[in-house]
Amino acid sequence: MKKILVAIDFSDCSINALKYSVRMAKTLDASVTMIYVNKPGSAGSVYPDTQAQHLVEAKSRFENLMESYSSELNGRIDYTIREGKIYKEIAAQAKYMDSYLVVAGTHGVSGFEEFWIGSNAFRLVSTVQCPIITIREMFDVNRDIKKILLPIDHSIVTRQKVTLAGEMALLFNAEIVMLGIYSSGFEEFRLKVRQFIGQITDHYNAFKVPFKTDIVENKDICEACTEHAKLIDADLIVAMKDMDSSGLGYYLGNDSQKLINHSPVPVLSIDSKSTFKQTSSFSGSGG
Repeated sequence: MKKILVAIDFSDCSINALKYSVRMAKTLDASVTMIYVNKPGSAGSVYPDTQAQHLVEAKSRFENLMESYSSELNGRIDYTIREGKIYKEIAAQAKYMDSYLVVAGTHGVSGFEEFWIGSNAFRLVSTVQCPIITIREMFDVNRDIKKILLPIDHSIVTRQKVTLAGEMALLFNAEIVMLGIYSSGFEEFRLKVRQFIGQITDHYNAFKVPFKTDIVENKDICEACTEHAKLIDADLIVAMKDMDSSGLGYYLGNDSQKLINHSPVPVLSIDSKSTFKQTSSFSGSGG
C-alpha cells in the first residue's frame, strides 16, 4: 500500500495540506500518516518548560483529526511525533516508512508553533528523498486533479519526472500539458527541448497517457510555469528540485525555490537522486 506522510503543525496551512492528502489517498488507495516534530528545549533556559504541555495538546489534536478523517480512509490514518530539527525528522520518517509522497504546507504560521512549516519548507523539499508536494494555504483542496503541468527544459534531469507525472495522470484521469520551455537562444538547447518532447511523446503514446504540448519562450523558467499554470487552469505542477535557469547550480534550484513560493497550485517536486522506482523506458536514462 502506498503511504503519504503529511507535515502537521495545526496551522490552517497544514490542515489544508492534510485535507489535500486525504483526497489524494482515496484515489491512490493510500494510508496517511501525520507527523509533528517537537523542538528540543534548551537545557539552560530560565523559562518554564512547556514541551510536555505541547505534546499533550498535540496528541489531543491528532486524536481529533483521526476521528474526523478515519471514516474517509477506512481507518488508514495515524500520527507520529518526533523530536529534533523539523526538516531532518520529517525526511527521516519518510525514509523509515518508505513514503510514496510527502505533503507539506508552504506558509504554516500559528500560535502553536510560529513559522513551523513556512521557515522549513525549502529545507524540507531539499532533504526529503521521495517526491514531495507543497501546497499553499489558500489553495482549494476540493479541486479535482484534471490538468497536470509538466515543464520540459534542456537540462539533463528534466525527463526524470515523466514517469511519476504519467502515473498521476492515469490514476486521477487527468491530462498532462507538456510545456516545452526555450529558456536560451542557443539552438543546441532548443533542439534538446524538442528531442526530449519527442521522446516523451512516444512514451506517453505507448502507455496511453492523455497529453497535449505547448511551447513558450521565457528565460525565467519559474515565470513560464506559473503563467502557463494560470493560463490553462492547471491543478498540479510536476517539477525537478534541480530546476535552475540561473546557471548557479543550486541543489534546490533557483527556479525550484521560486516556483514553490509563487505557484498558484500545488507543486510536486522530484529529486534527481530520488529512490522513486522508475518503471518506464526512461529508467536509468539520466534525463
